[in-house]
Amino acid sequence: MPASLPLRTGLVGLLLIGLLLLALGGMAPLLVCAQPSDVRLTAERRPVEVGMEPAFFHLQEEGNTLEQWSSHLWLSAPLGRRTHLWARAQMATASATGRASLDGVGDTRVGVSTVRSPGAGSLVGSLQVNIPSGRQSARSDQLETTVLLGQPAFEASVASLGQGWSVVPGLTWALPLGDRVVAGLGGSFRYLGGYVPLEDGGPTYTPGNEILLNAGLDVRLRPATAWSLDVAYTRYGTDEFGGVETFAPGDRWTVTTQIRTSLGRQADVRILGRYTGPGQGTLPPPPGGAGGDRSLQALPESLQGQVDGRFPLGRTVRMVVQARVARYASTDATLRTAPPSDWDLGSRRTLTQVGGGPEIRIGDAVSWRPHVTYTGGTFRRITARFALIWRQ
Repeated sequence: MPASLPLRTGLVGLLLIGLLLLALGGMAPLLVCAQPSDVRLTAERRPVEVGMEPAFFHLQEEGNTLEQWSSHLWLSAPLGRRTHLWARAQMATASATGRASLDGVGDTRVGVSTVRSPGAGSLVGSLQVNIPSGRQSARSDQLETTVLLGQPAFEASVASLGQGWSVVPGLTWALPLGDRVVAGLGGSFRYLGGYVPLEDGGPTYTPGNEILLNAGLDVRLRPATAWSLDVAYTRYGTDEFGGVETFAPGDRWTVTTQIRTSLGRQADVRILGRYTGPGQGTLPPPPGGAGGDRSLQALPESLQGQVDGRFPLGRTVRMVVQARVARYASTDATLRTAPPSDWDLGSRRTLTQVGGGPEIRIGDAVSWRPHVTYTGGTFRRITARFALIWRQ
């Protein structure tokens, strides 16, 4: 059963800007990606946790470079055995070939989840709120940098900084079907408030609200091995700019399957596969244009496979290793300027990624987790993260 509800990230707040520039002969709409929420299907008391993760991201593709330095901060704490509170914040600075640099503080996200046990099942209610404490407005050339950071295949640490208010209530239910099988259903609704994305003012952009439905199945194959299948459906509402409908992203399906096995002594291996369907949206005619709505695929179809493992190297160190392959299909999204800074965001991309790093326990409460990954294929990318976590 899935323990998280994927949600669209803040970069959606720039979708309309891309559409407007497209109508003017510039770039096409940016893409949408997903991130998990913090929902657990257990009633176990979780520790107080404070963390900080500086990160560096460097990407090269056809002579173009995209870089980002970022830092994530988070705090989580239990309220008894059944309720959990958390808060997260971020900041970043980024630059790209042919684009203006962008830096600032991101929005603050807070949330609460609570677990109940009606009968033999588990019921989890959750609420997330995005507080617009970050940088919402930027120049148009800086927004182009955010469009690059928001590409799903690029996987930048911070896809966007600020947007408007958002409120996400969710409900997840899991029910055991015997000793070895657990089935679950979940759903959430995301209300997205408007904001002004351009630094020099202008109309308010209001992203469309979202509905997410998901279903999952967990099967214990052996005492130390489990298989799971998760299916998620997302319906995106229509975006508006200055009260005028501009783009309807449509809907999207994601199917994830994985096998996880424990090898004993804090060692485990996971094999994961994920398919994400294409997002087929509709775009209204340009201002003053004739004809009806136009079909526009702004979200890429993707297929990914991943193997990762954790293996102890002593009492205080555990090594984490990962290998992944991914294929992103082409879309209608393009972003082109005069050479040599010619980014082609709509092209197909095939990637191979390897990475790893130690988890080092420092005393009873602190752990340090440096992790470096290298990606080759259509582009080259290096990502380094250095998480420092305190738990009590």
